Amino acid sequence: MSYQLFEGKDHASIYQKYRFAPPAEVKNYILQYLHKKKKPPHVLAVDLGCGTGQNSRLLAPHFQEVVAIDVSESQLEEARAVQGYPNITYR
Repeated sequence: MSYQLFEGKDHASIYQKYRFAPPAEVKNYILQYLHKKKKPPHVLAVDLGCGTGQNSRLLAPHFQEVVAIDVSESQLEEARAVQGYPNITYR
């Protein structure tokens, strides 16, 4: 038996509204690691299991393109509703 916990529109909306943002220290650590391993420009990031796109939006200013992928169309609809990130493609 499988459960599609993140499929419902109500669940996706609540997830988008109440999911906490990662602390700035985590974001900074990730970006420092990235810059250490590969110098800019950063061309492509892929966010698998992107949900409502929170981490996709975190990555967007640092990459030319972000491809964000999720199995839940409801989660993707919530992600697409956030304006201001033209370099993110949700699939």
